[in-house]
Amino acid sequence: MKRRGRGPEDAVPPLVSYARRDVRLRGRPFDFAGHAYLRELYELRHPRTVFMKAAQVGLSTLHIVKAAWLARFGGGKTLYLFPTETLARLFAADRVPALLAGAAGQDVRYCRVGAGAVMFRGVWNEAGVRAQEADFVVLDELDAAPPARLALAEDRLLHSPLAWIAHLSTPTFPGTGIARLFEASDQRRWLVRCTGCGWEGDMSEDPEACLRVGGGGWRSCRRCGRGLAPDEGRWVAAYPSRAGTRGYHLNHLITALPAAEIRRQWEAARTPYEVQRFYNSVLGLPYVPAGAALDDAALAPSYGDYAPGPSGAPTIVGVDVGDELHALAAEADGGGLKVVGVAVLTGFEELAAFLSDFRATVCVIDAMPYKSSVLDLAQRVPCRLVLAYFGGGGYGTGLEKFPGGYAAKITLDRTLAIDRALSWLKGGRVTLPDPRHPAVAAFARHVKALRRFISETSAGSWVARWASAGPDHFAMALTYLVAAAALSEPWPAPAPAAAVRRRF
Repeated sequence: MKRRGRGPEDAVPPLVSYARRDVRLRGRPFDFAGHAYLRELYELRHPRTVFMKAAQVGLSTLHIVKAAWLARFGGGKTLYLFPTETLARLFAADRVPALLAGAAGQDVRYCRVGAGAVMFRGVWNEAGVRAQEADFVVLDELDAAPPARLALAEDRLLHSPLAWIAHLSTPTFPGTGIARLFEASDQRRWLVRCTGCGWEGDMSEDPEACLRVGGGGWRSCRRCGRGLAPDEGRWVAAYPSRAGTRGYHLNHLITALPAAEIRRQWEAARTPYEVQRFYNSVLGLPYVPAGAALDDAALAPSYGDYAPGPSGAPTIVGVDVGDELHALAAEADGGGLKVVGVAVLTGFEELAAFLSDFRATVCVIDAMPYKSSVLDLAQRVPCRLVLAYFGGGGYGTGLEKFPGGYAAKITLDRTLAIDRALSWLKGGRVTLPDPRHPAVAAFARHVKALRRFISETSAGSWVARWASAGPDHFAMALTYLVAAAALSEPWPAPAPAAAVRRRF
């Protein structure tokens, strides 16, 4: 640990000694009883760590204690980040008074500890994150945070000689968030050995076999059935050559949670959401419920044997806007859509040419984040350009006034709009070009990245949401394309090229 002029390194007590001396957990002295898996983590001084974890396994406590230790004995500053400012404030108010000595009377979101500090922020707080430098960044509940904001958080370490960063979260889906980071790490798992047959392994690989519950409930060797002692395990890296990032998988099969309770939750999980919650929160594993995503088999019936390209017939267009523009153009095909244009465009001039080449009559386009460019395009192209917004509560159309005139707009419920687009695709109402075309293959990857899950709102109700395990731009373009179909029945002929200022 780099010290800021505070004496020799050997004067710094180990983190474990500091925790035992200064930390009280619910009024009791700190110890590892029932938490043997945490010992190595309290001794760890690796600069980059990843923790794919079940809920409530002691990692938040570990990182607050580590932050306080770093501040007191190294003068270090820790930036402890949550997805939102509200979560950061609530967490700090609950944990800081109990875990950070001397915090009483301070703003719990910025606690001075010795010559250092521990700061709690939400990653959406632009000023609260960008204005801070740090020696240690902790990203808690990573999977609930917007991925684009995480690089900003890591930039807070650029001037630190220590530059520690820890990622910790309950996972959601494979290949995204904390699961993706864990896959790229050395992947340490807690292995336990059976004293009967000598089997050693990770109980989470086959949880049902390990949860043979007897009279008092125990974890069992999946080979011989003998009881296992989770405290008598060890951390083993699956890929020790990946020394740059230490990754740990923590689940309740290695904690003191009774096996009978784990088994009860396992058997009680009936709906897709309940099964997903069990895998995520109890086993600390990513999980995709059956039917929650499209696969190659679901897409196969949609492919045609034609190459994408304009035929001269009028089309409608859906466009997702970002640093690149992803566009789909489709001709009327009975009651469905025949996709004839699939393109990744580098700017709005290329989009204007795409709309002209495909004789677009209606284009539904993502209004953000380059709204001024979209409005400028609306004045220059002959088709009816409709700005799309996502908003809760339903579907609506209207007008948006801007200095150059009026633009049409549509507001879509994100979940319902994606549901509708994918139901068209699965139901045979969308025909796609030959999948050997690179852009069509990219379209398939983007659509397969979507994952549908059920989550609980703050009001206690259950709602469906869509998340992505990778780029999903063409999936959003399809969503706008299907919305355009509803706005263009019957499809009009292309508008005159002279139209510059218009009302809708």
